[in-house]
Amino acid sequence: MIKENPERVKMIIEMHKKATDYAMAHRDEMVEIAMQKLGQQRKSIEQAIPNVELTWNIDDAFTKHAAAYAQLMLENKQIRQMPDVSKVVTTRFVSTGGM
Repeated sequence: MIKENPERVKMIIEMHKKATDYAMAHRDEMVEIAMQKLGQQRKSIEQAIPNVELTWNIDDAFTKHAAAYAQLMLENKQIRQMPDVSKVVTTRFVSTGGM
């Protein structure tokens, strides 16, 4: 999709950025949506929400954390093989401000 329709990718990323920033600024609404979509109780979501960080800004630190998290998932047998993070994560659309 990046090669075939980069403008669409850019538009989707902009929507994601706005939604992420909005959700982080309106935690009470994030709790409500999580209850609706996940079917969990308010108390459990309110306990978990301080540990939730939604982000769109993929930088080197994000990529390192993603690789570390994938390693933990592999060790805990949640995934069968370690993904090549450099192939599944791109900073192209955030590090250069777009295209």
